[in-house]
Formats: sequence, structure tokens, C-alpha cells
Amino acid sequence: MQHSSEWHNARRQGLGGSDIAAVLGLSKWRTPMDVWAEKRGLLESLDENYAMMRGRILESAVSNWYQEQTEGVVEDGENMPISGPEPWMLASPDRYVKTDSGRFGLEIKTARSTDGWGADRGVEIPIYYATQVAWYMACTDIDRWDVAVLFMMNDEFRSYTINRDLDVERRIIETCRNWWQAHVIDGEPPELDASNGASEYLKSKYPNGDQEVRKATPDETNLVFELHDVKEDIKRLQEKKAHLENKIKNDIGDNEGIWNDWGKVTWKMGKGRSSIDIKRLREELPEVAEKYTKTTEPSRIFRANIIGR
Repeated sequence: MQHSSEWHNARRQGLGGSDIAAVLGLSKWRTPMDVWAEKRGLLESLDENYAMMRGRILESAVSNWYQEQTEGVVEDGENMPISGPEPWMLASPDRYVKTDSGRFGLEIKTARSTDGWGADRGVEIPIYYATQVAWYMACTDIDRWDVAVLFMMNDEFRSYTINRDLDVERRIIETCRNWWQAHVIDGEPPELDASNGASEYLKSKYPNGDQEVRKATPDETNLVFELHDVKEDIKRLQEKKAHLENKIKNDIGDNEGIWNDWGKVTWKMGKGRSSIDIKRLREELPEVAEKYTKTTEPSRIFRANIIGR
């Protein structure tokens, strides 16, 4: 389901199912700072990437696949987030399933591989999805949630049934309630991290940098030296990476690649890259170049010129 700007605005009024793993520090994709920045309006919701587009387009197909293997009737979820027992508790279920014995929820997923997933018809799913369906059960007061997933690498369909665990649910709600109060209501930022949310927060907090350069404190000096060491480590790793790649290319030789049980490495001829000669365009067609030139808003640039310890 493709969501409207109204849906995204409504989501900012509370924590939704996809926020929970991030708030708990269990997400692979987002951090607590990302969630906080979104709720405070400092960070826009993520643009739809290829994986998200794939999931949206295939959602109906996976739902139909699930329905063909069950006796239930699959029903659509709501168009807008629904509120749970507390107004900041929000849920956007993908589907519901209606059977003779009752009604339960259905979450639709696509995944590249089966890593982290248990056997078909089991209960083992990745923790970041387990927290999501636990949140949906808490918000809807429904005791069962199925997860239907299509694995893209081997074209395999599996389904899972997750039953409500009230003890786990209470702990999640308490942690998220405290987080919402402290960071969104009271406005205290979460701990800084490497996220886009942290970057946007710092840009909004210190937009200009109009005071002169000053001498570093001892603590700041330690941070700078730590950054220097990390950059040196990255440089060494990049050199090692290039060295290993060249050795593998030499082994591949005139073949297009090599494979084994661990997967495949290829070295193929790619298409040439096309680019516009901006300098020539400005010289020969300055009006056209001016018309299609975009100027972004000025922003602060971080540079670390570290001579050494």
C-alpha cells in the first residue's frame, strides 16, 4: 500500500509498529535517533527504495498466496493508522484474516533470503518483525498475528503464526511509553549515533557556525585523535580490500567470474557511463546551463585536518 502525506503526518503523532524495533535498539535499518527526528519533523520519512517498492508491489500477490493456502478470508487493513489503548500507540496492519473461529491479523513481507527465519508454519521470525506484530496485537487487542513472507532468492513462500505474549507486550509498552514521554513529549534527544536523524538534529541545532575557531578541550582532543585512528584504519582496510579484489581478478582472468557453495564473484564488462560535459555546456550554451542549474541551500561542511598526535 502506497501511503499519502496525510498518513505520514498521522504517523508522527505516535509510535507505529515499524518504529518499535528501532526504539528498542533492535532494527537493522533505523535507530532511536532516526525515530525521534522523524517525530519532531527534523527528518522526512524515508524515500521509497527498491526493497520498499518491491514489498509494496508484491503485497497483494503475497496476500493472495497466503489466502490460497488457508481457509480464512483475507481483508484489507485500514487506510490510516489506528490508535491503541493509549493515543500515542499507533498501528497500520497490512491485512486481517477472518475465519469461522474468529479474526486475526496478517503482516506481509518479502525477503531476499531465509536468514533469521524458521521453518514454514513455525513461530521463528526476525526480532525486528516480532516486535512489530507484538505491537499490533497490543494496539488491536488481537491475540494472533500471522506473517506471510516470500523469499526472493529461491521463490519460496512461508507463513508463521505468532501468539500474543502479554508479559513481553507489557515490557515493550512500558519501555516505549517512557521513551515517548522523555524524547518526544519532553523533547530530550536520544543519544547521538551515526544515523541520518542525528545529522539532521545537529544541522537544526547549530545551523550557522558563526563563531570563530577555538582551542579544543582535552576531551575534544581525545575525540579528534580517535577519529584520526578510525580514518587510518579505514584507509588500511580500503587498501587491503583493493589488494584482495585485484588478486581475485587475476585468478578470474578471462572468465566472467567464479562460484562455489558460498555464492558467486563476477568480473564482467559493464556499460560505459554517460555524463554531461558541464564546462563545455556552460561555454557553448550558457543560457541552457543557467536554466537547468540547481543551487542547494548552504550548509555547514565538516572537515578534519588532523596532522597527527
